[in-house]
Amino acid sequence: VEKYDHIIYIEDARIQGPSNKHIAGIRIARGNYLYMPDDDDFLTCENYLSRVEKIFRTNPSVTFVAANVNILQDRDGSVLESYRLGFSGIQKGMDFLQNFRKPISVVTGVFRRDVFEVWPSEYMLDLSDTCLYLYALLYGDAYIMEDVVANYRVSKHSTTHQCPRENIINGLKQKEIIYKIAN
Repeated sequence: VEKYDHIIYIEDARIQGPSNKHIAGIRIARGNYLYMPDDDDFLTCENYLSRVEKIFRTNPSVTFVAANVNILQDRDGSVLESYRLGFSGIQKGMDFLQNFRKPISVVTGVFRRDVFEVWPSEYMLDLSDTCLYLYALLYGDAYIMEDVVANYRVSKHSTTHQCPRENIINGLKQKEIIYKIAN
């Protein structure tokens, strides 16, 4: 973060859970793109964000860019596996939405901010990783890089393992809203 003066780092104990983190990020963002990784995941490709910006500039229909990741063991940091989506390049939004295969984490997800400006705040029940990707696909295409550019850490303390029941219910409601918009 220190290397980039245009990146805002939010550390606020009142913002708990992935959905609230994403909603807060969307509300305070002022740039063209949203990048909201979890605090225990990290990029391994130094020029990833520059590459992403170039993709957005040359492909105006793209609403998010993502890439493949290594899955790390929390205990010792060893690589458990390399998670690959199995395809790369531009993926047509509605085609990808109908055959959705989620990037394993939001650590590589960079979204066009303007896509989320049209989303009414009363519909922001849950903006988990999956909902961010699904919602962005309603408004354009995805670009998937073939490279492994980040590490995703598997931890017993991760949000997935400690998710309150309310978050799960809101996530289902959010996906239902997205489904209705898509159809």
